[in-house]
Amino acid sequence: MNEVQTAIQRAGTSLGWYINPEGPGHLVGRLPVRTHLAVVDIEHDAKSYSIKYRESANLNAGHGMIHPNYNEWVQSLDRAIRSQLLGP
Repeated sequence: MNEVQTAIQRAGTSLGWYINPEGPGHLVGRLPVRTHLAVVDIEHDAKSYSIKYRESANLNAGHGMIHPNYNEWVQSLDRAIRSQLLGP
């Protein structure tokens, strides 16, 4: 499980995310971009992980909608995590 957490933290940091542990198997990722902020919960175990919206600022979130950049940032984070887990 520590390997997965390390891979998530390494991947997030490489993209400008601040990834901090919040409990066993639970990380919080924060991405500040100019005046915007995206915050996600990343839950993981030794074999899998999930990224879920937690909160945001200045991303027009509401009524099931959010700024398209949010989805791009999360998809980039997901790709980077997978790359870290799979290795070169």
